[in-house]
Amino acid sequence: MDFQLDDERNEFEKLAREFAERELAPKAHACEMARVAPTEIHKKAFDTGLLNVQIPEEQGGLGLDLWNASLIAQGLASGCSSIASAIEFSGFAQIPLLLAGTTKQQEIFLQPLNDSLSFAGIDLDSIIEPGLLTASRQGDRIELNGVSKRMLNANLGSWFVVAALDSDSAEVLLLVVDSKSAGRTVQNKVSAVGRTLADVCSVKFENVMVAEKLATADISDLRRRVLTRVNILIAAGLTGIAQAALDNSVRYANERKTFGKNISQHQSIGFMLADIAKNVSAARLLFYKAAALTDNHVDSYVESLTAHSFASEIAMQAATDAVQIYGGYGYSKEYPVEKLMRDVKAYQTLTTGNHMLKSELGDKLLVAT
Repeated sequence: MDFQLDDERNEFEKLAREFAERELAPKAHACEMARVAPTEIHKKAFDTGLLNVQIPEEQGGLGLDLWNASLIAQGLASGCSSIASAIEFSGFAQIPLLLAGTTKQQEIFLQPLNDSLSFAGIDLDSIIEPGLLTASRQGDRIELNGVSKRMLNANLGSWFVVAALDSDSAEVLLLVVDSKSAGRTVQNKVSAVGRTLADVCSVKFENVMVAEKLATADISDLRRRVLTRVNILIAAGLTGIAQAALDNSVRYANERKTFGKNISQHQSIGFMLADIAKNVSAARLLFYKAAALTDNHVDSYVESLTAHSFASEIAMQAATDAVQIYGGYGYSKEYPVEKLMRDVKAYQTLTTGNHMLKSELGDKLLVAT
């Protein structure tokens, strides 16, 4: 398998990275302090073509494969994963529609995302653990009840994907809910130490009538395919943060002097930088492989878990080492690396924790033998 990026992939990776360097990184601190989602930056990203990249061309999108989408996710997260969270979450929500939506459903929900700046949302928790929300059939419609503890893009989304357990048949249903639906109430914003601009809130559904259900012959397989792609995109985002930790550490090590020389000339600093660099390269190759397999219609669920788990670990280590390299300044909000550490921790709680990822990986290995 060749992981050398071709011209197209290089262009998308460069586009996202340069946008992150120009628009996200310089404004990350101010946006976080203001606690306001930067609509003007999202609009620039939309105009640049960095949103909705996997939506098919016939629906107004670029129709990019998962590998290209992952490269863009990595690039944006390297600038500020908090600002980029709205784009990331909307991409997650589009995946079930791309995999199982009818042409009409794609026209209704995906096409408008390309007409003007707008986002979609998703409740990943209900997809990972069905039963948090319940549904009952009312004629040709479905009544949805329950509380989503962590709805992604809860306020920003124009529609949302949730999983609910049919109270009659015990079947898991994947539903698309319009944000204007009566009985849907956004409640408390989830408080997090990192990615503080992420629009994650609890949402109550009380007798919400839903008309759109994603039809599939095998809901278990669909959930697996959705989570495979989500894992890969998360791994790419975490790798982007680790790359940012490396870039900031190298820059600071070449500027900061102790004992009459740059700290980059101290062997201990060189070892730390080398460890970050090799781990970032390894994490990148893991999500490259998982994305390439998925694009070639190979079941890469285990590879996606591996990429997600590894990227989660090395991103935290990279951010921790970056804080150490900065010394006392590493804990100051005036410098960028303490934010990277907090953002990784927020990423680690986005779906299942790293211990759960490892547990699932272990289960897969034991079953395989």
